[in-house]
Amino acid sequence: MKFKTIFILFNIIVLFAFLFITLIPLVMLGNEYSSLFWSQNWILVALFVLFISLLDGYFVINWKLFHYLEEEDWPGLLYYLEEKIFDQKKLKKRYVSLYINGALSVSNLDKIDRLEAEVRDKKPDLFRITGLQFGVNRLLKKDAAGAELFFHEILAMDKVHDREWILWCLAFSCYSGKRVDEAMEPLMEILESKTKDKVLRLLDCYLLDTLRDKIPMEKQTLLSEKTLELKKETISLSAWNRALEKSRESNILSVFMSSLIEDARKWIGQIEG
Repeated sequence: MKFKTIFILFNIIVLFAFLFITLIPLVMLGNEYSSLFWSQNWILVALFVLFISLLDGYFVINWKLFHYLEEEDWPGLLYYLEEKIFDQKKLKKRYVSLYINGALSVSNLDKIDRLEAEVRDKKPDLFRITGLQFGVNRLLKKDAAGAELFFHEILAMDKVHDREWILWCLAFSCYSGKRVDEAMEPLMEILESKTKDKVLRLLDCYLLDTLRDKIPMEKQTLLSEKTLELKKETISLSAWNRALEKSRESNILSVFMSSLIEDARKWIGQIEG
């Protein structure tokens, strides 16, 4: 359903609901008591009108943004966001995330580099929050050494968001650069963590299994236990699809790692137990 249609239907429903609520006292109490009722409860009407005005105002202000998203017009979206971010200096997490997604959709990694420089310079706290998203750009460039340095930098920050995923990205960068010994520590940290992200845990166990001969015996036992535990949690296809969809909604990396995730899914399906 088109966004414009949804907006119109929403306002029609709200209008009917408003009329229904305001007419109930008139029908049940009569004109005299209805006037008395609303004179004492007018604040409810005022709050209702204010809420709807703010909601409609939000949609109107962001009308262009919703239009570009609905039409999947990525060049138009990027142009719109460039005005917001670079010209109007509105460095918001929502704009940054959408800009990265749009740039990835048109395979223009240079635009992400420009945005990263802007965020680093103007709003370093936002860079700490969106580090994983910028990291996807590093992984796609297939510069293992550069990606490794980048993820080390992010992990050195205080209160970094998506820490376990960044740890995995660091390990994957080391693994891709044939530095498997350096990949072990972050992979083991994820294995021993309490993360409930099934996709992340699957990728972690998958990579660790390829390095099993480098893992101490007691850690191999832990890996086997975690793998069997995860197999039981993901044996249902519907449950796995829900977990994968949830991960993709919150983490764009899950989209670009689809092939590796599928390989890991096939691998764990062959594990006995």
